[in-house]
Amino acid sequence: MFAHVSSTNDVLRDAAASEAPSGTTAIAEVQTAGRGQHGRAWEGKAGQSLLMSVLLRTQAAHAPGTAPIRVGLAAASAVEAVCNVTVQLKWPNDLVVAGRKLGGVLCEATTSGTATCIVAGIGINVGQRLEDFPPGLAAAAVSLRMAGGGGGQRSALAGAILERLVPRADGIALPLSGHELDAWAARDALAGHLIEIDGSAAGTAAGLTPQGELRVQSDAGIATVHTGRVRIAGARTVAHERAP
Repeated sequence: MFAHVSSTNDVLRDAAASEAPSGTTAIAEVQTAGRGQHGRAWEGKAGQSLLMSVLLRTQAAHAPGTAPIRVGLAAASAVEAVCNVTVQLKWPNDLVVAGRKLGGVLCEATTSGTATCIVAGIGINVGQRLEDFPPGLAAAAVSLRMAGGGGGQRSALAGAILERLVPRADGIALPLSGHELDAWAARDALAGHLIEIDGSAAGTAAGLTPQGELRVQSDAGIATVHTGRVRIAGARTVAHERAP
């Protein structure tokens, strides 16, 4: 446990270079340079969020886009087990409760010897009250406290995530199985919605490919999306987010 770090992902990238074993975990009270997808900043006061990263070593990284999918599934399952709060997942890296963002995942790859290491960062809003969120975020964010899941279970939640994630380290970046695709579909916050990607209309979200890509149905057929800022058409854009 760290009081202050630049980013828990930064800590574990350094640890990977020093041959730290798979499952090595960094948890912080505060991140001074935390970040989310596309380099967006993570903001948060001490003790309010679970800010953690896990080092996952794998010999096979044939589909690195699947790592955030598996990490998201593990985190969602852990939240439900520990806090009894139903969680959906928004491709590629958001945890969502009743349409509001609970947390996020940021997976970064690095190499160490012959192995590929995935540094899996996870940030979850735990103890915040509505007034703790800045005005530009309050309407789109939620915490476990606000969702009725309690505000003091960070240690139990971290343990539950590790129980689900560490045993799957070696296959973290392999193609998704049919069972995993079904598990995602059961939590998919985008499925069936008209979506925009990077501000432009794209079509209707239609699940994932085994490589972790987003499938989008339009008049032209099915397209696959590797990256981009995705939102449901007409949904409010949030300027700042909370992510590891």
